[in-house]
Amino acid sequence: MSRYTGPKNRLSRREGFDLFGKGKKLRRPDVLPGQKKAKGPFARQTLYRDELRARQRIKRFYALTGESFERYINNALQMPGAQGENLLSLLERRLDNVIFRLGFAKTRSAARQLVRHGHVKVNGRTTPAPSYEVSSSQEITLSPQLLKTPVYLELSKNLPLIPAWLERRDSGGIVKRFPKITDVPEPLSPSGVLASHSK
Repeated sequence: MSRYTGPKNRLSRREGFDLFGKGKKLRRPDVLPGQKKAKGPFARQTLYRDELRARQRIKRFYALTGESFERYINNALQMPGAQGENLLSLLERRLDNVIFRLGFAKTRSAARQLVRHGHVKVNGRTTPAPSYEVSSSQEITLSPQLLKTPVYLELSKNLPLIPAWLERRDSGGIVKRFPKITDVPEPLSPSGVLASHSK
């Protein structure tokens, strides 16, 4: 699976917020990349540009390829209920995102690496697929080797705010319910993505 290997500061500056959890390391977050003044059609505020930005923001935030993102959109459109909330719920329930939200990794890239290396179990079974969608009442546990590492011990001292749909435990966490759109604090606009997809 392909992944972005370029400058991450540039992507975060383009989308207007910290996409990759760099925190204070993010340089010039309020300055757009490239030339200071856009010219031509790119300088105009259009509906197409807004929809494209919403799409790129979500895709980059969860580190997805175009093909995998399309699958999530199609699944969200086929589910009952609010389609925008369905899309974010599917993305939030990715196993790598759950590990990140529980505070077991500083970034989603680090969380994805933990999953791929077999350090994460779901209901007692090793699950090396970062895209695995967790369900309600499922329990996530980390390997005993990982719990003894200095990185994990340091993360345990500075826990982030755990979302209401998750519950953290000493060696893992549990999914209390499916996430809602109000559980996502980042400025993501799934409705714009789905609007452009349905045209």
